Amino acid sequence: MAVAKARRPQFVLARDSLQAPQVDYLTHLRRRGYQRLLLTRQNINLHYFIEKRWLIIAFALGAALLSLPTPAGLSGAGHIVLVISLVATILFITEPVPLPTVALMIIVSQVVLLGIESTTVAKSLMTDSVLFIMGSLMLAVAVVKQKLDTRIAWGIVRLTGTRT
Repeated sequence: MAVAKARRPQFVLARDSLQAPQVDYLTHLRRRGYQRLLLTRQNINLHYFIEKRWLIIAFALGAALLSLPTPAGLSGAGHIVLVISLVATILFITEPVPLPTVALMIIVSQVVLLGIESTTVAKSLMTDSVLFIMGSLMLAVAVVKQKLDTRIAWGIVRLTGTRT
């Protein structure tokens, strides 16, 4: 009894369509490389590292600048504050982490790198103007959440009328 061989089809659909030109070998390799990249991204989750690359770059740049000698005419604390400002600016512009996180990183880095007491840093941040702005924003959030802003607007329209 003879074993039947599987018949191969007359044509192979290796191209997009039968009328599409045969792709050259380099294009084929590029497509295969891109497919492998997609599989690697699925398995390793490179998206997280790509998304957070500016955080890694900013911290690496900060560490490199801190390791450099302090420039002439600048104190050690001034050098550290300059590096903190540069890293914070990079993080504010690129936003790899939320902006409140960057603000907290600034405070923590002042305590860790400069050796300032945490109570001193907190006192320097809580001036009267900061408390006023913070209170105003908290009040605005409460007004919007309770939809008091639309009620006030409708009350003004009711008093003044719709004619201009």
